[in-house]
Amino acid sequence: MLLGAIAIVASNWGAAEGLLRSAIQSMTGLAEAHNHLGVVLAATNREEEAALSYERSMAANSKYVPAPYNMGVLRMKQNRSEEAIRFFQAALAIRPDYVKAHDLLASTYRSLGRLEEAIEGYRQAVKHDPKFAEGHYNLGVVLGEKGNLEEAAPSYEKALQLRPDFMEALKNLGAAYLTLSKFTQAICSNTMKARCSN
Repeated sequence: MLLGAIAIVASNWGAAEGLLRSAIQSMTGLAEAHNHLGVVLAATNREEEAALSYERSMAANSKYVPAPYNMGVLRMKQNRSEEAIRFFQAALAIRPDYVKAHDLLASTYRSLGRLEEAIEGYRQAVKHDPKFAEGHYNLGVVLGEKGNLEEAAPSYEKALQLRPDFMEALKNLGAAYLTLSKFTQAICSNTMKARCSN
């Protein structure tokens, strides 16, 4: 099975599929092999076969967190948002500090217009990984969509503190400050702070 995982990393999908199918046949109920096979099948646009592999992985080991997470990613890609939510929640029930699951759960809520739940999801993501710049940015975006620019601005600032080249965060921060009539902050947002403090 290790060779199958290595083939995945190398994007050698044909070899990976063969090796993982062999591992599954020799060791029925192997959650990791079923999950990896699902990854290969999803990467080669065989989505329903991938879903079946993820289901088998979850059946083999209900505590193996990558399977419900990957199923959530697949369902999100297929615009089956309610199912994606259920699988991301299942992954988080197993591992509550799983930042990527919080992030994609929040993104799914946002796509459905469920902004309060999206805000909570992004807050959980940055709570578990305070250095997750995209999480801070996404939180700022949703707070801005809710009209709460006073709270959005610090999220953009944090994203920029973590990733100074994050141009979307810089743009949104400047726009938030302009809307709030904080003109000095808008002009001096992040990349120009050294000039503005003189």
